[in-house]
Amino acid sequence: HEVSYRIVVDPLTDRPVGVLSTLDIAAILAGVEPRDRGGAYHVAQLMTTNVLTVDPDTPLKEVAQVLSEHGVSGVPVVERGRVVGVVSETDIVVKERGPDVKRGRLARWLRPPRRSDEERLAARTAGEAMTSPAVTIDSWQSAAVAAAVMLDNRVDRLPVLTGEQLVGIITRA
Repeated sequence: HEVSYRIVVDPLTDRPVGVLSTLDIAAILAGVEPRDRGGAYHVAQLMTTNVLTVDPDTPLKEVAQVLSEHGVSGVPVVERGRVVGVVSETDIVVKERGPDVKRGRLARWLRPPRRSDEERLAARTAGEAMTSPAVTIDSWQSAAVAAAVMLDNRVDRLPVLTGEQLVGIITRA
């Protein structure tokens, strides 16, 4: 039985306030009284451990196929056992969209430029298109810290590390 977790964010402050699981929802629907779980959830309790990864040399077409086949929106890019970046649907769509049109101040603030348009448009591999360095989190951190890191860095996924080793991934949705 797989349990899903979602980070609960206060819509007014955009800050994490808790974690809700499918077990919590089932208990509420069944009328079971909530019990004290003894503290906050940690990333290691919430992460997916079977992590899809790609190499920096993986062609973008192959990355897109992996994302589509597995129903995920991004994957860590791993080289010699270390996470060197993350490639996402957005990285691929930017390339497919073509040259960037002039954007307003708000649009530049929401998605600041990462590389020159020429480099992004010329990307052919995961390593050329990825966001690097990857925003990661340690497995012992709390779910609230993970949520804050995602919000502060405007990312939807965090590769989870123990030391420098990739041990999982945690996502927003």
